[in-house]
Amino acid sequence: NGEVWVVRAPAGEWVPVRGGAARHLVSARATLSPDFEVRGRADYSSTGHRALRDREGLRDTADEPAFVRGTIFESPSDVVLDSVVVHERTVPTSPLRAEAVFSRPGMVQEIGGMLYLYPMLFQQETENPFVSPTRRLPVDLGHPRDVSYSLHLTIPEGLELAERPVARRLSLPSGGSYVQSVSLSGRTLLFSTRFQLTSTLYPATLYGPLREMWDAVVAAQAEPVVLRRAAAAAAAPPAPAPAPGSGN
Repeated sequence: NGEVWVVRAPAGEWVPVRGGAARHLVSARATLSPDFEVRGRADYSSTGHRALRDREGLRDTADEPAFVRGTIFESPSDVVLDSVVVHERTVPTSPLRAEAVFSRPGMVQEIGGMLYLYPMLFQQETENPFVSPTRRLPVDLGHPRDVSYSLHLTIPEGLELAERPVARRLSLPSGGSYVQSVSLSGRTLLFSTRFQLTSTLYPATLYGPLREMWDAVVAAQAEPVVLRRAAAAAAAPPAPAPAPGSGN
């Protein structure tokens, strides 16, 4: 209920608990090769409850490389972390940081002459945790949530942007937002997201909007960036995008 009972003579009292947010971010810089392999570097940082979870996991795991890839960076199984360095793993007053050199083959799917690239290499929301269509009890997250991701991807000569996911700016009436943007600067594709839930407790009346927002985030992060070869600029419009799970 957001409060704890403090035992203090001659009587106790209820004290509000204001836990810190679970914040984590990944910033990646990478290059797409002509054979559609991505290679680059990713930097991770976490604070608050997320850093606590990360440190506990690093302490207890029997397979640190798998934990770093799947739980810290939250990357798909076909993303290879070639090397990883973790900083401040035992200093709770500092952010936990990790640096990884990574690669991913087959980053692009070619269909009908169009090239479909899914930019969420890390931290992708793939499913909505709120399965039930209705709820009578409040949603207690335990702490606020703040997840950021950015990708700077250099694309090869001869490719150009054909279609991009639309910019997103979603908000909840009681503390929550999602922002997503995509742009092209020269040969560099710039993609960024930020998903914030700033309240700890959401009443049952806001369960529907919270669930709908999470559905919208999952759908937005599954959308591809569509590229095409410059010589094909006058070709037909892009074919329908393949299902996100078919090669992402």
